[in-house]
Amino acid sequence: MRTGSVTFREAIFSQQTEEVFILLIEISHPTLPDDIRVCSGGSNITSGGNLYVYYPFDITLPDDVAESVSKAKIIIGNVSRDLTDAIRKMTSSPVINVKLVLASNPDVIEIAFEGFKLVTVDYNALTITGDISIEDFLTEPVQGDSFVPSQFPGLF
Repeated sequence: MRTGSVTFREAIFSQQTEEVFILLIEISHPTLPDDIRVCSGGSNITSGGNLYVYYPFDITLPDDVAESVSKAKIIIGNVSRDLTDAIRKMTSSPVINVKLVLASNPDVIEIAFEGFKLVTVDYNALTITGDISIEDFLTEPVQGDSFVPSQFPGLF
């Protein structure tokens, strides 16, 4: 279960609210001189001392269901060719962090999806589309050895 501020929970559970929910996306990669920070909400916003520039985008966030937590899809408007140029220069997957804040208090991160990697990307004159994924630790083996006397004599 996720928790958030009291204001956030009241806004989520009320039928009507004056609160505005803003998604912050941070893209980092060693080839970038500074992280790329974009936000929804219609205007630029400062959160945690960082400026997030408004770009129109659509994101399909993962559910809390274990099978789908590791995958999401993002579509960013290719308004400026700066993002396309940055993606072309990358030789490996950038790290993408997605955060949800309230416009009334952008310094408080209400929900965070961190550590995603851009696994596929496609772009054209209008949009940049990508699949983002996080490493799925649920499918990793728990142990690689068997605890038998020949390998672990101190246990027996």
